Parts: sequence; structure tokens; C-alpha cells
Amino acid sequence: MATSPYGTYQPMIDTLTQQQANLGATYQPQITTLQSSLPTIGQKYKSMIDELNRQTGVEQTQLGKEQVQQVGSAKAQSAAAGVAPVTGTPEMAVQQGINTAYDTAKTNLLGQTAAQTQQYGFAQTQEEQGVQKM
Repeated sequence: MATSPYGTYQPMIDTLTQQQANLGATYQPQITTLQSSLPTIGQKYKSMIDELNRQTGVEQTQLGKEQVQQVGSAKAQSAAAGVAPVTGTPEMAVQQGINTAYDTAKTNLLGQTAAQTQQYGFAQTQEEQGVQKM
């Protein structure tokens, strides 16, 4: 009779070894079911992540709008208190339009003055030449 290297534990080891060999067969149906559902699970989580990204994007857009509104409101309050210049208001747009029209008119007037000065100089030269011919 050959003696086992594990002594009295050998029957227990043999039982565990047999159970280990049967584990694959015992749980194979569950493993197969889970493996077949992996694509569905993956698609479900992808859909959830896409929805989360969409909601996050909507929230970020909303936060951005609120920040712009808050900054605009703070500028308006500062301007009303005389602490900051008024910008971006209809009044400021009208004032900017007036300034632009004034600058354009001034530029046109300077251009006309230069042209008239040149014409005056040319007319004066012609008169002087006419006088000299006489």
C-alpha cells in the first residue's frame, strides 16, 4: 500500500480536486448566458453614457448661458452705480453710431477741404498767369 504524501488529508484533497474538475461543467450554462449578453450590456452602458454626455452638454450650455447672464447683470449693475462704463446697451450702440457718423463726417470734411484748397491754389495760379499775360 502506497502512502499518500498528504496523509489523512488525501480524501479531502481528492474530493476538492473532483469538484474543481466539475466547476467548468457546472457553471458553463451561466457563463455562456453571460457571454451572450455582453453585447447587450455593452450597448446598454454605451446608451447610458451617451445620454449622460448629452445631459452634461445641456447642463454645461445652460451654465454657460447663466454665467453670461450673471456677468451681463453685474456689468449693468456696475454701470448703473457709475463704477463701470455702460457697454452693450442700446444707448451705447446709438452713441457708437453717432461717434462713427461724426468721425466719417469729419474725415469727409477734411477731404473736401483739402480738395478745395488744391482747387483754390490751382485757380489762383491760373489767375496769376492770366494777369501776367495781360
